[in-house]
Amino acid sequence: RYADIIIEARDRMIRTEDWKLVYLPLETGALWQLYDLRVDPACQNDVAAQHPEVLAELKAALTAWIEQDRERHMVDDHVVRVATV
Repeated sequence: RYADIIIEARDRMIRTEDWKLVYLPLETGALWQLYDLRVDPACQNDVAAQHPEVLAELKAALTAWIEQDRERHMVDDHVVRVATV
């Protein structure tokens, strides 16, 4: 259903004092954008390619947070609703 797609298509983000990671679900796959808040507080320049270790750390933390939701989990970089019977 269209409504289910909208519900699951929400952007999510996680941040620390120095970094912000944004998760953008797209039909072609998820887009992960990383921003260095110390030098780019307006989040204009995605630096994910330059900081793969920070990307991996924050992605793992955001995924763990999403997995705490009993109704949703991550599959291939997408948040999906757990099937109920």
